[in-house]
Amino acid sequence: MTRPAVLAAAALLALAAAAPAQEPQPAGKGVPADGTEVFRWLLHSREVKPITEAEFNRRTRDQNFGDLIVIVLGQSQPGRNRFDPLAFGNWVLQGGGAVLVAADGYTLFGGFLPLNQRGARASISGSPVYTTDPTAGYAGQPGCPFAVPRTPPRGQADRPEWGLFAGLDRVATNSPSALTLPTTGGEFRAVLAGFPPSARQGFGFQDQNAPLPPGAVLAAGGSGPHPDTGRPYRLLAVADPNVFTNDLMVPIENVPPPDNLRFANRVVSFLVEEGAEDRRKACLFVENGRVVEGFEDLRDYLRPPGPPISLPGLGQLQEKFVEIGDEVVDKLQEKDAVHRNLLSGDEAVERHRVREVAGVLLGLAAGWAALLVVRRVWGARQPGNLPPPPPAGRPPPREGTRPAGVFDRRQKELLRRDDLTEPVRAAVREMFREAGAPADAGDRLPGVRVSAEVRRPDTLLDALDELWAVGFGRPGRVTARRWAALEPLFVRAKKAHADGKWSFVWYEPA
Repeated sequence: MTRPAVLAAAALLALAAAAPAQEPQPAGKGVPADGTEVFRWLLHSREVKPITEAEFNRRTRDQNFGDLIVIVLGQSQPGRNRFDPLAFGNWVLQGGGAVLVAADGYTLFGGFLPLNQRGARASISGSPVYTTDPTAGYAGQPGCPFAVPRTPPRGQADRPEWGLFAGLDRVATNSPSALTLPTTGGEFRAVLAGFPPSARQGFGFQDQNAPLPPGAVLAAGGSGPHPDTGRPYRLLAVADPNVFTNDLMVPIENVPPPDNLRFANRVVSFLVEEGAEDRRKACLFVENGRVVEGFEDLRDYLRPPGPPISLPGLGQLQEKFVEIGDEVVDKLQEKDAVHRNLLSGDEAVERHRVREVAGVLLGLAAGWAALLVVRRVWGARQPGNLPPPPPAGRPPPREGTRPAGVFDRRQKELLRRDDLTEPVRAAVREMFREAGAPADAGDRLPGVRVSAEVRRPDTLLDALDELWAVGFGRPGRVTARRWAALEPLFVRAKKAHADGKWSFVWYEPA
């Protein structure tokens, strides 16, 4: 069975399990591997209705969040002047709503609790996590480590959030990142799942012996009452949006099935708060910065396909034009139409007919010219060459060791959206960390000492300042064009540090 057929069949099973009994329909086109149609269908099966960005803004003005679920998958903190639901996430929780955040790019939970004594907040690093143990990854892949459920503390096992991962030891990830909490408490009441002991963090798998930073986990969450308002909130944060994509909801051939579909079903029940008197029935669903307003898309993929519609290509149209022209010329020659119609003996009639023929020829010439223009425009629509990704990119797995469409879709999607923010930020951060950057430096470049060998230290400092803003400043979109401008600065800064031309200044307390 092909991968699209497996996805369609599994989606039918999800439909049958989550929705009322109905007559099954033949599967139509294959369900996209990197979509979230199955996850959204689980929301639809609970009678959860999507809302628009405008409706969410109205609810924000009215502070009406009690029946609302906010789901943010993927790029959760867009650039300036873009819609950012996480800016209001703490308001939703205080008002008794539910929030799910699943991201693998840098994410700062700015308004959420808890804070530690230095004011740090929960965050997702943006650097990928992998495993060095093939048995600890889905389909034996290092980039797909399984979630490892945590054991609830004594007396807390009956709290709703602890039921999400209970008994599920095959929740698969795909290029996850790591969530770091300064401390548990506040809205993040518990760490729910971590990574296998063999997990490592960093781009490129360069250092097989670098463990995860202390406190780096996969998922954390909590449930009400809210510490500020006493309202019955629900919160779940997962450092990987791919946990909820279609291709990890179903098994692949000859590989034991993952637990992602069961986990997603539990997550929906947790957010809706099934069994409560007033369930949450409205949902703002944001996927990679775009508000999704339909939860029934899965139905379209499972409808029987209609009769195929074949449209001729440009080459076929050109051949058809030539064939029609040849037929017309042949018929005119056979009937001597040119001689009989143009040379009638009446000079005025002949001039009129010559003008008509000239108009027809001009019309044909215009049509031919239009066809050439369409061909040029069509060719220009093909994507041009993009600058190469940052030098810290991940090498592809060995041939024949990965299921199709699972591991490289994220890089392709970033290129398709012309958004290299995640790999660029991670590469820049790794460069500065290798140079010895202080861990708590913040969003401003720390003190830098430039060697006397550098003839223009001001330009080097400007380059370092700009790169630091990209890596540690306010997240913003890095397009392919911007990376083409940043790459020379990145290469120069890295080489200059390797040559001992600059270093960070460490200030010792007096």
